[in-house]
Amino acid sequence: MDEAVSAGRTLNQEQKEVMRSKPTLAAVIDELEHLRAPLAVAVAEEDLLTLVYFGALFDVKPQSDFIATMAAREHERSSCITYDCVGDDTVDLLVEGDLDVVSAVAALAAARPASAVGVSHRDALQACAHHARLWLARADEPIHPGSSVTYAAVRAKLDRIMASDYYTTAAVGGYGAEGVQAQESMAASPEASAVEESGAGEAPKVRSFPLKL
Repeated sequence: MDEAVSAGRTLNQEQKEVMRSKPTLAAVIDELEHLRAPLAVAVAEEDLLTLVYFGALFDVKPQSDFIATMAAREHERSSCITYDCVGDDTVDLLVEGDLDVVSAVAALAAARPASAVGVSHRDALQACAHHARLWLARADEPIHPGSSVTYAAVRAKLDRIMASDYYTTAAVGGYGAEGVQAQESMAASPEASAVEESGAGEAPKVRSFPLKL
């Protein structure tokens, strides 16, 4: 049509409408090009959220692993609060309740609520995505109806955690597996396999050591 106009030919009504809308169409196409990268990132994030959601849903551990996991989490909570207390900023120190809300928002953004009876996984996952978007936006909205805690407030608590030495210090200890580690250490030590000569003709006796769990 541009060539027709340049050649002086007359355009019909439909062609004139297209020509008038051309700048608008060009702007829309340009905007879509700018949105392509963010949309691709959003799709990737949605895929990651789906993996986390179903990964947590299908994760089944034996009772022994559950106990060790709970012990590890108690250890992490204690360490996090301790590191916060020894920092330079002693105003508004972290407390157990702050860690509770961080955990609660994580569950809202990535896990199916145990109370979600009659809710499909699709709908539950969409709800998770909604919470995740509010989290990323540092929204001033409450994390759930009736709560006085906002996403922005929880983000501030997590920012404080990540600014402390707790975030950069290597973890020490075996958490809830101290007993297993102690047994392995004792089994590998020379004392654990030491024998006492109790006289000719007698079988050697293995010296035992009590384990402190």
